[in-house]
Amino acid sequence: MTVLHKTFTTTALIAACFFAPLSAFAGTHEDGLQAYQNENYSEALRLWRISAADSNPKSIYNLGILYQNGFGVGQSDQEAFKWYKKSAELGFDRGQYETGLNYSAGKGITASESKAFNWFLKAAAQGHVKAQYSVGNAYEWGRGVEQSYEQSTIWYQKSANQNYNPAIFNMGTAYSNGYGVEKSEQEALRWYRKAAANGDDVAINYLRNIENQRLAKTYDRPPARKSDADIFYQAVAEYKAGNSAEALRLYTIVAKRGVDEAMLNVAIMYREGDGVEKSDTQSFYWFQKAAERGNISAQYHTGVYYRDGIGVEKSASQAVYWHQKAADQGNISAQYSLGVAYYYGRGVVESEPQAIAWFKKAAAQGDEDAIYILKKLEE
Repeated sequence: MTVLHKTFTTTALIAACFFAPLSAFAGTHEDGLQAYQNENYSEALRLWRISAADSNPKSIYNLGILYQNGFGVGQSDQEAFKWYKKSAELGFDRGQYETGLNYSAGKGITASESKAFNWFLKAAAQGHVKAQYSVGNAYEWGRGVEQSYEQSTIWYQKSANQNYNPAIFNMGTAYSNGYGVEKSEQEALRWYRKAAANGDDVAINYLRNIENQRLAKTYDRPPARKSDADIFYQAVAEYKAGNSAEALRLYTIVAKRGVDEAMLNVAIMYREGDGVEKSDTQSFYWFQKAAERGNISAQYHTGVYYRDGIGVEKSASQAVYWHQKAADQGNISAQYSLGVAYYYGRGVVESEPQAIAWFKKAAAQGDEDAIYILKKLEE
């Protein structure tokens, strides 16, 4: 099961309430997207060339995609790299990431690990989740930069905080082996649980081995009941097999034993009506239980439920309370929500400086809505 962190549609609507559209050339770019979706690649090429001439980084990046795949034009890694790099030089994070990938693989350009690292770092600084992982990987193995487990773990953490599973798994490995962090079996298990909750088969199997080793040291004989980990991963397997009702039953057993990731999944299943009748009240109950145990995603969602009055009486102050907890731990959606709260004075005293401070924190992690709002506030 994938844990959700941000409802982008809702956030985009909030941003739209602040300001009008950005560019007069957005229509040409959007028309190109429509043509691309209709597999009319030659028309997409024509429209994006027009938009690219006005230095639209998204259109420039998309020209790279067309050349990379040979859509509506002859396939050319060299041309793809040229367009990716143009968008990268304009500060577009996806272009920066693709430029890094091309340098890393020697695709369309002579391979260079140092140049790959530099472009990955630029994209990562804007919050690009895969680029953050790539920077962590570069530091871990000393590719294009001096090897450093400490720096590797810092960047894996940033990526993991955005729910990128390979980074989540690597955080488990870091704590399991003491790479750049103090060795901690408890923390390792926590990260492996997160990866497994997202359906990572390697994490599921790896964690089972760790849990069995731990139990072998703890007990002279097998415990009378199944371990929390065994039940949790049985629930994951049932969910992947399409048995949502059984998955919910198993998640609930572990949730009642205090496992916050299980609580989170129970909350999501009640919210979606997945394997059970939809219930906002039950969903809120389990989100708040997980939030009280320090689960960052649950803290954000608990704030949303209080803000919108979902399964609980609406309370702007309680929304701010829970969003503050999540935001302080780096949750990008909570940081954006606090910016909105301070801007309008919802649950807090209205304060544009505080709003800007939180928008800047979200923007630093790559939140496009926060970046957009900050630009407009500066005008």
